[in-house]
Amino acid sequence: MFLVWYDNDRKRKLEEKVAQAAERYMERFGVAPAIVLLNPAQAGEAEVVAGIPVRATSLVLPNHVYIGVDEQGEDVSPVSVAA
Repeated sequence: MFLVWYDNDRKRKLEEKVAQAAERYMERFGVAPAIVLLNPAQAGEAEVVAGIPVRATSLVLPNHVYIGVDEQGEDVSPVSVAA
């Protein structure tokens, strides 16, 4: 299950944005997130942000954070609905 977090504040660091998203995820679902999906432009070379492993994918829009857990051992990439 994933939570989508939007934050376009250029003054706030990525680490802080991901930490806030992780905090909200824990409040909402009661478990810590295991992965964060970011747009490649945001992720850069980062492998871990705020202690959470990062996966860069162009399916995530800039300024968005997909944060969550892979509950069934499946690929955690977001699904594209484009035809």
